Amino acid sequence: MQQGPHVEGPGVAASVGGAAEAEQRHAIAVAVATAAVTTAQAAVEVARLSRPAPAHVNPREICAAIVIQTAFRGYLVSGFASCFS
Repeated sequence: MQQGPHVEGPGVAASVGGAAEAEQRHAIAVAVATAAVTTAQAAVEVARLSRPAPAHVNPREICAAIVIQTAFRGYLVSGFASCFS
């Protein structure tokens, strides 16, 4: 009775395990790189938002924007509070 080629052995198991380990290392490297990019983007956004308003913006517009945002936030809170009544 003939048998097919024998493919088991320490070399085959090591290469399969090595491939899985390399794939896992690559996945970790991609995750770290993605986290680094996200962190950098967040830092840029914080820097952008922390700058003072440009000089050409009318102070009345800034005040109006604050009033509108405050009213809208109050509206959102009142709708959210009704969920718990």
